[in-house]
Amino acid sequence: IKGTNYDTLKYDNGVFNQQWYGAEYWSVGFTPLRPCSIKAIWWGRNHVLNETDTLKVWDDLGNNPGTQLYNQPVNIRNTGSTYYYRVNVTGPYMNSRFWIGMYARTSVTPGEASLFGGENGSGVNSRYFDGADWQSFASYGSNLLIRAEVRYLVSIADSGMFYVINNDTASVKGIDIDTITVKNGSTWIADISPYSGNIPMSDSIGIMVYIDTVGLIPDTTYIDTLLIYTDANFSKDVVLQLPVILHTAPLSGIENDKVLKDKIINTYFSLLTPISKNNIEMNFSLKNSSSVNIIVYDIMGREIKTIINKYLDKGIYELDWNGTDNRNEIVGAGIYFIRADMDSKQFIKKAVIIR
Repeated sequence: IKGTNYDTLKYDNGVFNQQWYGAEYWSVGFTPLRPCSIKAIWWGRNHVLNETDTLKVWDDLGNNPGTQLYNQPVNIRNTGSTYYYRVNVTGPYMNSRFWIGMYARTSVTPGEASLFGGENGSGVNSRYFDGADWQSFASYGSNLLIRAEVRYLVSIADSGMFYVINNDTASVKGIDIDTITVKNGSTWIADISPYSGNIPMSDSIGIMVYIDTVGLIPDTTYIDTLLIYTDANFSKDVVLQLPVILHTAPLSGIENDKVLKDKIINTYFSLLTPISKNNIEMNFSLKNSSSVNIIVYDIMGREIKTIINKYLDKGIYELDWNGTDNRNEIVGAGIYFIRADMDSKQFIKKAVIIR
């Protein structure tokens, strides 16, 4: 893939000369050379029954696993011997130290034996959970057999956050996002994180899109679409389509307003600062002259603030919401939704006010 390369992060050599039991959570910490996304996980096992291991990714907290970022159950069949499993994952985008691991049942009971693989080594990056705290394998001289395949992003020029909102008040469950793909395969969309997740009722999930501008023509608009595969309909899957628009900067950095307006090929609306203490900045473009109505709602769907309601010429605009309601009183901290109706289109963006 243009602008990327792959690596396998590991501390073991695949010797598999140790086998461990007595714990259920196992992990290995990795520090990537540069920002990356996790594409596959390897782990070593020896078990006599079919098992369900649960792959996990954590961020780092004091050189131990911290907040869980990824969770995927995997059914593994008895192989009758030591075996290195590999599973493709849609893991998160990481720009600092992280931990790969899993829940894996272990036992030495006859007929139910289930062991986790290890190898002679320093053990300083390997951990097991004793039911209260994470413990190091350094005193045991063992590296756990856990590896991470990653994709490094060579040149990220920009990024943007999109939100998928579950605002169906008639729904009785959350929405699962199974995977996200790029419709036309544009290589300037370098990565997406996360590729999957769950959206509880009356909530949303942020999807970060990372952009690589290497080889793109200056002062040119590029368009593709994210295909978001969900179970939003009880009887069939639903594919959401989210346009992604990139306009590369001109070489001179200067354009007059008329030329810029002539090059607008689509109407869009986005938040420049979706999370703020008191000022949510937004921008939008109009392909055609149109009435523009932008309103802020709280999480219960109540109207909080009308930002603008007027007719505008085609062009590019910037506005902000200063965190007040229609009575100019400061709103409380929380999640808000900004709806923009313009040029026969409707956009809904999630904003978060922190106090």
